[in-house]
Amino acid sequence: MKKTNKQPLANLKYFFILAALVVSITQLGWIFHDNSQYVPVRVHTGDTVWNMASAAADSRTDIRDVVDGILKVNHLSNNDDIYPGQILQIPVHDSSIEKVKSHFDVQL
Repeated sequence: MKKTNKQPLANLKYFFILAALVVSITQLGWIFHDNSQYVPVRVHTGDTVWNMASAAADSRTDIRDVVDGILKVNHLSNNDDIYPGQILQIPVHDSSIEKVKSHFDVQL
C-alpha cells in the first residue's frame, strides 16, 4: 500500500488561515482609526465635561462620543469631578483644531 503525504497540504491550509487572520487584524486598525488630535484645555469654574465636549464636537460628531473620549484619554470615570486649574486633553478632529483652540482660548 502506498502512503500519501498529506502534510504539505495541511501546512498550506494553516498558512492561509493564519494569513487571513493577520490581514483581518491589521484591517481593524484602519476601521477604528480616527483623525483626532488632542487640545490641552484648562478647566475653569463652572466647566463641565459635557460643555467642553459640546464645544469640541462638530456637526458630524455625537457629543456623547466626545465625552467618552475625554473621559478615556484623561483616565476619568463618569463619577470623577473636574477642578478649576486642571488640564484636560480634548479630542478634536483635524479640521476643527483652530476653532476649538480659539473657543477655549488655549493659553497654558
